[in-house]
Amino acid sequence: CHGGVEQELRRPATHPVAKSGDCAKCHASHGGETHGLLVQKPTQLCGSCHTDIAKKAAGPGGHTVVARGECAACHEPHGSREAHLLKAGAKELCVTCHASVGKDGDHVHQPVKDNDCLRCHDAHGGPAPPSLAKAVPALCQDCHDGATGPMKLAHSGSDVTGGRCLDCHTAHAAKRAGL
Repeated sequence: CHGGVEQELRRPATHPVAKSGDCAKCHASHGGETHGLLVQKPTQLCGSCHTDIAKKAAGPGGHTVVARGECAACHEPHGSREAHLLKAGAKELCVTCHASVGKDGDHVHQPVKDNDCLRCHDAHGGPAPPSLAKAVPALCQDCHDGATGPMKLAHSGSDVTGGRCLDCHTAHAAKRAGL
């Protein structure tokens, strides 16, 4: 009946609970109210083991799809060819929902050009919306040193380490140089 699951469990990355054969930990054998006969809604079920991710999703920068418990939008529940049970590589996954990011200007931020969303965002949620890995300006200063060099020169010699970067700059793409 579940030959597809058996095939998934032969993939390089497998969910430990599924691999152990403890199906009843996640599935109700005689019916249930959820898709896939899950014993709980995905938010509670996945969150019961992945408490760190549940906490991120419930925080101020929680990724909406994670907070809604739509874990299977990005992850395979049993087994995958990708690390972390992802359905595809991280660079491919983000654009399935966020295809328009970076398309609104000729000047594109390098992480967007590289399709490297996780350089600035946390896929599950972060300390600031929209799922930022760090709050601004600390996030920007991981790559742009506002106290010295070109960044200081670009800001008329001012130290912008405590600045509000997004008041003047956009994070993904813009029609003008310097975003």
